Amino acid sequence: MFEDVITYDGSDAGKGARSYWFAHPLGAIVTAIAAAGLRIESLTEHPHSNREIEFDKYQNQPAQLPLSYTLIAKCG
Repeated sequence: MFEDVITYDGSDAGKGARSYWFAHPLGAIVTAIAAAGLRIESLTEHPHSNREIEFDKYQNQPAQLPLSYTLIAKCG
């Protein structure tokens, strides 16, 4: 459970509404999309985190791990 306000620039915006985060493996997400009958149009990995500035230390490494992604799926 978190009560920090979510910001995408890493700034401290104080406390906000209670929120919950769940780590879902990419395989589970893709499997759920397929099970729902959706078609993946694109999956783009990004070398930056869209939430936590603490993960910036993982950027620009010799073996770059994706820290976030954009997945687009549509019916049919």
